[in-house]
Amino acid sequence: MNKAVVLWTNIPSHHSIGPFRELANSRKVCCVCREPISKLREDIWKTPELGAMEVVYLLEKDNLEAYIAELIDKTQDAVHFVSGFGDLPELKLLWKCIKQTEIKPIVIAERPNPQQNKFKASLRDLYYSYKIRSLASKVAAILCMGKIAVNAYCSYGIPERKALPYMYTNGLPFPELTSNAEINKPLRFVYVGGDHKWRKGLDILAQALQPFTADQLAVDFIGPEKDSWLAEFAENNCSPNVIRLLGKLQSDQIATKLAQEYDILVLPSRHDGWGMTVSEAVLSGIPAIVTDRCGSKDVVEASGVGIVIPARNVASLRAAIQTCVDDPQMVLAWKERARTYRDNLRPEKLASYLEAVIDYVEKGSQGVKPNAYWLKER
Repeated sequence: MNKAVVLWTNIPSHHSIGPFRELANSRKVCCVCREPISKLREDIWKTPELGAMEVVYLLEKDNLEAYIAELIDKTQDAVHFVSGFGDLPELKLLWKCIKQTEIKPIVIAERPNPQQNKFKASLRDLYYSYKIRSLASKVAAILCMGKIAVNAYCSYGIPERKALPYMYTNGLPFPELTSNAEINKPLRFVYVGGDHKWRKGLDILAQALQPFTADQLAVDFIGPEKDSWLAEFAENNCSPNVIRLLGKLQSDQIATKLAQEYDILVLPSRHDGWGMTVSEAVLSGIPAIVTDRCGSKDVVEASGVGIVIPARNVASLRAAIQTCVDDPQMVLAWKERARTYRDNLRPEKLASYLEAVIDYVEKGSQGVKPNAYWLKER
């Protein structure tokens, strides 16, 4: 009989729940969340369909430490997945309990968030190196968001055999596509994300768009509002109608909108733990321009649907956009290729990978490292 699974996470978001919802078809799965929805994103995120999973919200409990200790005691034989290394207060209590047991969880981890200040960045690296080395013996494996995160956690002291690539995909229904791929004339680009000038590289994208005109392209920004600094920048520095601010959109509407209206996504981030919009773009049948600081560059490289460029580089981003404008048939070929690749992003396939991970850690030194099927063979 399959062991039960306990997933400890912050919120049950649509990009993290999908494969665990699939696991619940063959195992008992309990999702232990900090809260139902993130206060930061409650206006655009909805609690996803949880299927057969049992769900528990920690912030609803009176004596939280006692509740976690009791749940840990009851689930000693379960397979535990934990999001991160305890940066949230409630998950710090979890790690405190885990250290007193024989449980070795499988950790799901993005790279630590960046610091603009180099001194603070060096302190962050020292902190995580100490913290992760101290927990390495208590961890069965780490599911790292992309190959870039695998390298990061190995540098923090996690043995290579324990560092496995992972990804986020969309737990919502995949959008239906037209029978044949088509492109707009002129091309329609799209950015999806917050108004994070530094982290998301919006300043880089805005500067890259300065030479283009509306008869060459249009770039819609989903997320930034009409009173964003981008509006003033566009008015003063860009041709009319090149930059168009659409404001926020509900998360369950994004993939369908990408599939119906756009030709290529642009994600110019200086840092993204994964870069969910790249997954959403490819499963919507459109390619992406993404930087080498995003975990989801793995999908672009493996599928061949887009371009990976250096982060923080206006000239490289401008050249990538110009390449698309000059060769729209290349973009059309990417869109056709995305239709073939997108099945690799289905939650059912990722659930099978999780099953292989569980088998790997249960067999210990005799286990065969699972194949991250969405990556190029190395």
